[in-house]
Amino acid sequence: VGITMVTGQQWLDFVAMVECPQLEAIEQLRFQIGRWGYRDLIREQIHPWLAERTVDEVVELGQLFRLPIAALGNGSTIRDLEYVQQRGVFVGNPAGFHQPRPPWLMAACAPAPPGRTAAVGADNDESPWQKSDLEGKTAPRTRPLDGVRIVDLTAFWAGPAATHLLAAFGADVVKVESIQRPDGIRYSGGMRTDVDDWWEYGWVFHAMNTNKRSVTLDLNSEKGRRLFTELAAGADVVIENFSPRVMDQFGLTADVLLEVNPKLVVARMPAFGLAGPWRDRVGFAPTMEQIAGLAWVTGLPEAPPVAPRGACDPLAGVHAAFAVLAALNFTERTGTGQLLELPMLEAVLNATAIQAIECEVFGTTLSRRGNRGHCEV
Repeated sequence: VGITMVTGQQWLDFVAMVECPQLEAIEQLRFQIGRWGYRDLIREQIHPWLAERTVDEVVELGQLFRLPIAALGNGSTIRDLEYVQQRGVFVGNPAGFHQPRPPWLMAACAPAPPGRTAAVGADNDESPWQKSDLEGKTAPRTRPLDGVRIVDLTAFWAGPAATHLLAAFGADVVKVESIQRPDGIRYSGGMRTDVDDWWEYGWVFHAMNTNKRSVTLDLNSEKGRRLFTELAAGADVVIENFSPRVMDQFGLTADVLLEVNPKLVVARMPAFGLAGPWRDRVGFAPTMEQIAGLAWVTGLPEAPPVAPRGACDPLAGVHAAFAVLAALNFTERTGTGQLLELPMLEAVLNATAIQAIECEVFGTTLSRRGNRGHCEV
């Protein structure tokens, strides 16, 4: 079972769940960076509680506590996941096996189905790349997304990584936080103790939020929601990566925002999609790495699986940035906005697709091999 505690509240809820109040008394454990140094102690203390329960029992209880806890998946189990089955994540390839669909779902248009792979040597006679004649031409002194306005509600890493890329391309990104709940990544990577406003100095926060403007709004208040809809009315994109229930509770669903601005791209990045059996589950990148099989193949053969610790956050961010560009292109051509759904789990399932394919085609479940690859030479 994979357990990923990020926020201080999640840690306190986890300690209550596993009935280890003695861990709550250690102040350093309230911060993720502090827990790493105590990892052996934590494992020792929680082991008796875990040993008395099945994986399914631990996961079910974790969901009741709204904690990012999940069963580890591998190539032999991925396609049988409840989420995968009910949402139709895997589609048929013309070669006779199944592969994940693209990890972005556009309300106004569908992705092309998988095509046949070209035969070996089919493109041997293709003309070589022709060099363009740029002599005498001057590149415009603008960035490709100049004039595009993005209202950014994302937090932590995956969402801000997407808008970070779009800002680098010239988009005017307005990051929205609340004083009541600042972006949790402000507390990652160490904290200064020599300044009062230490939350403004998080280096990980700044790395993902360069070239953005910033505003604080309380979306629990009528005034805050009114100001937000005014921002959305003048924007090209609104993007968020909350669990789906959050925007529903604010009354700021895609339908509401598209009524305010019919040309808007509403990009939503929930962990497990806007519909389906895991809709209300919470999860971070390590949770996805654990479910989708990445943790299963990382580590030494004789040791437990190892989550790569967040590599899939920027991976999901790159997919989201690409999909937003595609949706903006659609709007430019048609004058129509749309809802764009970007489940993080499906981005990671695409990254680990070879595991499910290997198992289906050859009956082989890939596992940990240290720093050796899976192809025998």
